[in-house]
Amino acid sequence: MRTGTLVLMLGMLASPAAAQQPVPVSSFVTELGAGAGADLLARGPWMAPSWRGSFWGRVGFATSLSLLYEYAIEPWNGQTNAARWPDAAQRLVGTLAMEALWAGGRRLFR
Repeated sequence: MRTGTLVLMLGMLASPAAAQQPVPVSSFVTELGAGAGADLLARGPWMAPSWRGSFWGRVGFATSLSLLYEYAIEPWNGQTNAARWPDAAQRLVGTLAMEALWAGGRRLFR
């Protein structure tokens, strides 16, 4: 079983990138997921307790991470300045949605 899985994985890596079709997901859903993921990342044990324990610390970390991505990596992809702010705003909405889900879950299961 392991040999077959290894051969399958190597075959996927060897296939040309043009033959691989991306999963059709809207950009809005992708940015929401990125914001939620950044919020979950800010809750990890690798964060300082003062940042991890406060709402503003987590949201500030996620927003800073988003803006760093938009201004450090996106210019290499040829994205204009006008297209960066909607992406960062959508990630902020994802971060706030994850905070709301987390707070609602804590309130529901306490």
